[in-house]
Amino acid sequence: MEKHVALEVQAPSRGGLPQKLKKQEVEVVRAGFPWRPGPVDKLRAFMVSPLTQAALQLAAGRAAANPFVVCLFVFVRRISFSNSCLASIFYYAAMLLLSLDTTAGSRLLAAASVTGSLWVGVISAGAVVSLAHAPGMAYTTFLCVFSCLALIMLCALRASATLGALIANLSFGIALVTAQFSWPGHTLWYKVIVHFLEMGLVAGLATAFAGLFIVPTLARDELRDCVAQTISELGSSISGYASRVFVPSDDTASTRDSKEDSSLHSRKPYVSYRGSDGGNGLHPNAVVGTSAAAQDQKTAHKSGSIHMCAREEDQHDTDFRQFLRDASDPRGDHNPCHAESPWAPSASALRPQLLHARRLLSEAQAEPQFLSAYLMQLGDWAGVLDALSSLITKSAALESVLEGDEPLLQDRALRQLLGRDVLPIFRLLYAQLAASCAAIAKAIRSDKGSQRAGQYALLFGPSWGMLEFELAATLHAALKGYWQQYRATHPGDLYRPALQVRALLYVATLTNGIMESMAGLEHAVMVALSKQMTVFPLPHQRQPDQDVVARSSEARPEAPSDDGSEGGRTLDEIRLALDERSQSLATTSSSQSEAPRSPRLRTVSLKRLMAERPLQQRSSRALQRHAEDGALIPRSHTVPDGAPPAGWWPWLWLEVAWLLPLVGGLLAFPVLTTLRTLLTKRIPESLSSQDKLARNTWRNRYFLFGLKYWVGYCIVLCLSVALSANHPAVRAWRPQYAILTLVVVLSEKIDTTVTRGLLRLAATVLGGVFGFLVMLRPSVATNPYALTAIVCTFTCMCGFLTMTQFKYAVYLTLITSDALILCQYTVRPDSHGNPQYFYARVAMVSGGVVVVYLIDLVMPWYASSAALEQMGAAYAAATKLIQRDYEIFHDKLERVGRPCNPGDAEKAEAAENEGLEQAEKDILHNCIAKPLSAVQASLAREAVLWKHGILAMPKTVHDMLRCMLVLLDRLAALELMLQQKPIVSGRYSAAPYQYLVEPIDKRLRTVLADVVELGEAVQQLLNADKAQPALLELVDDKIKQLERDRMLLRLKYLETQRTLHGACEATYLHDRTPDDGVRFLSTFFALSRAIDKATLVARTVLEDEWMRQRSTWRLLLGIRP
Repeated sequence: MEKHVALEVQAPSRGGLPQKLKKQEVEVVRAGFPWRPGPVDKLRAFMVSPLTQAALQLAAGRAAANPFVVCLFVFVRRISFSNSCLASIFYYAAMLLLSLDTTAGSRLLAAASVTGSLWVGVISAGAVVSLAHAPGMAYTTFLCVFSCLALIMLCALRASATLGALIANLSFGIALVTAQFSWPGHTLWYKVIVHFLEMGLVAGLATAFAGLFIVPTLARDELRDCVAQTISELGSSISGYASRVFVPSDDTASTRDSKEDSSLHSRKPYVSYRGSDGGNGLHPNAVVGTSAAAQDQKTAHKSGSIHMCAREEDQHDTDFRQFLRDASDPRGDHNPCHAESPWAPSASALRPQLLHARRLLSEAQAEPQFLSAYLMQLGDWAGVLDALSSLITKSAALESVLEGDEPLLQDRALRQLLGRDVLPIFRLLYAQLAASCAAIAKAIRSDKGSQRAGQYALLFGPSWGMLEFELAATLHAALKGYWQQYRATHPGDLYRPALQVRALLYVATLTNGIMESMAGLEHAVMVALSKQMTVFPLPHQRQPDQDVVARSSEARPEAPSDDGSEGGRTLDEIRLALDERSQSLATTSSSQSEAPRSPRLRTVSLKRLMAERPLQQRSSRALQRHAEDGALIPRSHTVPDGAPPAGWWPWLWLEVAWLLPLVGGLLAFPVLTTLRTLLTKRIPESLSSQDKLARNTWRNRYFLFGLKYWVGYCIVLCLSVALSANHPAVRAWRPQYAILTLVVVLSEKIDTTVTRGLLRLAATVLGGVFGFLVMLRPSVATNPYALTAIVCTFTCMCGFLTMTQFKYAVYLTLITSDALILCQYTVRPDSHGNPQYFYARVAMVSGGVVVVYLIDLVMPWYASSAALEQMGAAYAAATKLIQRDYEIFHDKLERVGRPCNPGDAEKAEAAENEGLEQAEKDILHNCIAKPLSAVQASLAREAVLWKHGILAMPKTVHDMLRCMLVLLDRLAALELMLQQKPIVSGRYSAAPYQYLVEPIDKRLRTVLADVVELGEAVQQLLNADKAQPALLELVDDKIKQLERDRMLLRLKYLETQRTLHGACEATYLHDRTPDDGVRFLSTFFALSRAIDKATLVARTVLEDEWMRQRSTWRLLLGIRP
């Protein structure tokens, strides 16, 4: 028993009022909390960990292969030959190189891939040997010539960076050296080539056995867990974003505490959870508790602060210049402040988990359906991943308002500006979004395949249409109150922070898009989980008893409209509620003092709307349109109670569909498809013009690597063939190991090649010494059972490192030890290992490493140079994308003012949106996102041994990658702003183009031209062949020029704003709508943030010391400082 002091807390009393509990000493019993795992718990967790699973699968698969290989190729004389031990090379390649996970689907795909790729190389080797015997003379010469010709195709495949091509090259060289002296043709094909195919089949069967029977896990189960975990963490991220963006001010918290006792029962909730209007409704200020880190409002007005009002911008140019420099400072923190918190991860950090889920989805397609305890339609789960990707992208866009040390949106400032509180509704909406993520994750984890669609319709489906309407109504009243307060207040005394206005409308537009994506995610999860009984499909039919959830790309609810047009919600009660809200706003706004009290404005009565109108009528028009078209929750692949099955063909197809990817791997479809692409597309395209020929040959790094790879392979292979033919003693030194070293070690980048070479030498010594010691005792060297136990034990010990970055070293160690043990096994009594075999292995591997180093020193290419060049090209594409996005935005605003038929306008809008989505896919994903993902993957696997020195990855690469990922998020946010719909009034007018965009268009296009020129200059600077000190000065000049043009743009923008506010009573502005300001200001905010981050990337490159040294001391051969 220990005494503890209870802190002062608030607890509700029986009457519902809060009651203060005094500090008092209480007796508590020690309960052993927090719980800590003991040794038994740690051992139990280790035994079920992925490391143990990988080790057992590797050892058990080897145990399955060892007796089979040894007995088959030793006791059956017809198929016995000296290289039977080489099956372990392909087995370990399948388990460690081709298999990315420990799931059954990954093992099956690796087994099929290694078998299919192996027959490509082996059959090519058999064909070359047969053709070399055809002339009847100069066999060795023709063998070398035909081998070099065949290697042109194989080396071109190897340069395409496919693992299957590596297996094909490896099998070609080993089979060619082995079959060199096998003739006639019957002996060649039936005693060498067929045996190699059998070894590949044995390796594939052992891999499949390890994945299916040794601690098996299904990719579809891990897919569900990964999706559920990602959605759960996304909910935490959304909650963390809301806690940082919508921090309650100190005055808001104190006002709420002082009024809580008297107004707890008297006031109605702002909006009720799921339409409930009872006393237990969620109060908006209770969504996010009072933060101890809330900043005082006065700190927002300091000189140089990130929150500057328009009047300060007019008087102090230095403040805006400092603001631009702070926004693009490489030494600043441009990530969310809560990103490092484990309970609230950044949404951007969830993208690797999403990629992992997509890989699991592809692996699950190769798993048999009968292995799973319940049915999963993998095509439906692809829709879940697409919806989740959309939600992650839109949630990550919230990071634009998280920059800086102070909250950008504050209650007091917005209340003074708009005359009312607008942040409580955002707190409520994001609380609902976080709760929905938790509900979805729980449903995915608990689903066992027996629920019906209606059960998920009851679980999900919150009134997103009503929440979207409430958000639109709040914005409608807020924007109306802004102009009412502006008319009632002298412009000289008006507090008007332009940055806060843009940020608020940006967040409002983004919130609407996030809710649409959440509705789409819920719909996709319901479709994926609502599978029952059997798999026979039914025709699409309407089911009015089920709830309706719109897809994310189409469910765009339309907000209240000022006019009675068909495009918005024109319910009489909604219009009356909006009018009452606006009148109440005008009354409270005109009477508020310097320290106004938060007015409690009347909101739309959700209870009355829900009671008077059914669900189908109170949903948004997008949802109603889906309901009218019959696009309800699908019940395909289900059979109603008592209904006969639809036929046996769909069931049979679903049961055998998993064989398709395996058959494709066995037939080497990936390798053959790559070869077909080279012959039919890339080569004809390169020959179409001299510029393309130069760009795809000696200017292409991968072509140069393929050329060096081909030259080195030809040299090693021809030397092995010639020396083996003229000097029979060379055959005893196993020249195929030199070929194996070249194929495995040589890489595109020199630092990776050096790493692999050292790992190859170390693994050869370690595995060779182990194998040499095992084969010293004759009693062990001639006992297959003892050898099997020793090999499996050593394999299991090394298997614990297969899930680490030393997977490659483990592979090299295991193939070396198996070569020395299995290749020296014999049934002769009193025989033991030959030391010469160990010496030969070390000599051939060392010679191969030396040859590889000499080859790769010619025109070397560093991993850092490759990463910087990729990011430079992505940065140039990003700057051009910013310019293109503004041109699309300008054309959209200009088209609104053109006189045309409504139908033509809708068609033009639809075509433009389709073009925008296609451009987003082509540029944002293919030209920016994919190169950055490739750089991330390269940093994860390249140069793992080098932390310091010339081969270490410079800090510049990591810094630029971090900034490029931030820029990618800002570009995605800009794309989302361009796709927004009128959420407040339901329509746009021509006013923004005439009075906002057209006056600043010339200045803005100048700024965007500077951004594009900056992108081209940075790309040239990051290119290792063009890096010069003059380019550093060019980049510096471009940054300064961009800053000067942005200053001029700001002055023009402020002049336009003053003109517009001065003419707010003019008749020509009466046709404008609230959505005009929402679209222009939110897009302008996203555009400014994108330009800031583009400048951030350029300054990161410019101010890096390593970049200055490389530009100054770069030598002719590309040797870096």
